[in-house]
Amino acid sequence: MRQLMAGLEIGLARRILRMTPNVTRDDAMRFAMDYGAGAGWPWKLAVYVEEEVLEYRLMTNADMNEYNMNVRMHVIDDKVVAAAFARR
Repeated sequence: MRQLMAGLEIGLARRILRMTPNVTRDDAMRFAMDYGAGAGWPWKLAVYVEEEVLEYRLMTNADMNEYNMNVRMHVIDDKVVAAAFARR
């Protein structure tokens, strides 16, 4: 239920801002994977994806056993807002 409400709030906020996302959840995962490969970062499952009004937040290795990659990506285009690699 909470996820449904968050989705409705995101949709409402986007409607108010008159913005239509061009990047899907799958696109965001693919772009983040390519970005990490370009930086030399390994891609490790499980992947956590959170959709916000203006960006996607992706985190690899969501169970946090060894290392993880964090990427924030804009929903309108595939621009990376921030990225980091954390070694444990």
